[in-house]
Amino acid sequence: MKVACHYTIPRPPQPKLDAAIQDGLKLIDNFGGEMNFLYPGAEAKKIIPRFLCGLHQLYYLRQLDRRVDLHQIFSNGIYPYPVLRFFKKPVVYTSVIELGDKWPPLSRLLLKKVRKFVVVTDNDREKLKQAGFDSEVILPGIDIDRFSNSPLHEQNKFFLLSGSAPWNEEQFETKGVEVLLQAAVALPWLHLVFLWRGRLLEKMQELVHQYGLSDRVQVIDEMVDVNEALRSVHAAVVLTGRSELVKGYPHSLLEALAAGKPVLVSRCLVMSDYVENRQCGVSVKNLQAEELIGCVEVLRNNYPVFADSVVSLDLDCFSGRAMVASYNRVYQQLS
Repeated sequence: MKVACHYTIPRPPQPKLDAAIQDGLKLIDNFGGEMNFLYPGAEAKKIIPRFLCGLHQLYYLRQLDRRVDLHQIFSNGIYPYPVLRFFKKPVVYTSVIELGDKWPPLSRLLLKKVRKFVVVTDNDREKLKQAGFDSEVILPGIDIDRFSNSPLHEQNKFFLLSGSAPWNEEQFETKGVEVLLQAAVALPWLHLVFLWRGRLLEKMQELVHQYGLSDRVQVIDEMVDVNEALRSVHAAVVLTGRSELVKGYPHSLLEALAAGKPVLVSRCLVMSDYVENRQCGVSVKNLQAEELIGCVEVLRNNYPVFADSVVSLDLDCFSGRAMVASYNRVYQQLS
C-alpha cells in the first residue's frame, strides 16, 4: 500500500523538525508513498484563504492519485478543502489539534470524499459522530525506545527546553516565546534552550539580546539528537494562547516524558489533562509572565516529585509502533 501524505501548511525549511510531518514520515516509512504540501505559498499569510490549498497542484495531484492507494491529510482542524473532490482514491483526514467548541460547519458535499477522520480525543469523535462522520481516535507516535532516562541533579540552575518554534512574528507572542524570555529575566537561575527550525532566527537573536539574556538562552537552529539535548535540561515546555497553533499532544513534550523530564504545557492543549492527571508536570493557565513564573517555581520547588511521577509513566500509547498499527487498521478497512 502506498500513501500520499498531504500537509496543509507551507513546506518548512527542515520538514523533519515538524511534529505533524514526523507522524506522516513514519507512515511513509512503513507503507511507502510520497509527501506533499498543499499550501499555495512559501510562507503562511492571512491573505491566502485555506480553500486554495492544493488547487494550484491539480495536474500533479491527478498523477499522484494514480500512483498511490490512499491519501492521508494532516491539517489543523477540519476544513472542507475543495481539492478533496479531485481525489479518486480513499481519503483519511487527520486533525492534529483538538476540534474545540467553535469548529466550523462541515460541508458534506466537499467532505464526502473523506472515508475516515482521525482525531485526538473521544470528545472530538463524538462531535463527528453526531455530524454523521466516521472517525477514530489515534494518538501521535514517537520513537520511545531511543530516549533514555537522564536525571539532572543541578539545583542552582534550572534548564528548560522549548521545542515549538514560531512560524511567523506574531507567534513570538502567541507561542509564548516572549513570555519565556520575560520569565528568565525575573528568574536569574532560569536557563532556556530553544530548538529552532530555520525561520526568523535573526529576530530571535535580536530579542535575546534586547532582554539581556545572551548568557542564559541558547537557540539551536540545526538538526540535533533530541535525546542528547534533553540530557542537559530539567524539563520541557510548550506554550500557546490558541490551541489551533500547536498539536494537541506536542512531540517535544512526549519526547521529554520519554526521557524522564517533567513538562510545562498550556492548559488550552488537550495534553494538559494528561499532565495534570498523572502529576508529571504543570499546566499554565495563560501567557502572562506572572502566571508562567509561578508555574516554573512550582516545577522547580517540587522537581523530585514530578520527576518520580514521570519515571512511573507507561507511554506505550504514544509509541510510533502503536500509531502505525492504528493507522494500518484504518487503511486496511478502506483497501
